[in-house]
Amino acid sequence: MKITKIRHALTLILLSGLTTACSSMHKSDYFYTDHQYTDYVSASKHKQLAKIELKQKNYQGALMHYRILEALQPDNPEFKNRIRVTNALASRNLDLEISKGTLALRNSKWNVAKRHFLKALNIQPHNKTALESLRKINTREVKQVQTTHLRSIQRKNIYLAETE
Repeated sequence: MKITKIRHALTLILLSGLTTACSSMHKSDYFYTDHQYTDYVSASKHKQLAKIELKQKNYQGALMHYRILEALQPDNPEFKNRIRVTNALASRNLDLEISKGTLALRNSKWNVAKRHFLKALNIQPHNKTALESLRKINTREVKQVQTTHLRSIQRKNIYLAETE
């Protein structure tokens, strides 16, 4: 029984010593303050997400993450450079998709052209060339459906006239 009380007393003394030692530590004793640590974790997460977006050729998503990184660390020139490079990549791929879509239109490959123009809109959502080309493709598809429907009605009418 005495041994148990002594153990409890020693534990109490050790705990009180640790408590005072911990409470005497300042925030400056840590590697990061709370705010800096949050920014570091957030920045590393946005870097990771930007890389994933670039790998998937989602330039708008990558640009968003790089702009967040630039806001978190405005003194870091790396993010301005990455924004510039990502914009250049997006522009190059936009031109490539528009060219491929235009070539497919000239060769009457409507579905291929549509796919390329949709990719262009994914890179730059308000691109006039891609939007106009998709409108032309859509108008053509509507006319084709209407023509097919009219022909089937005409065939039906001819068949009904012949059977009477």
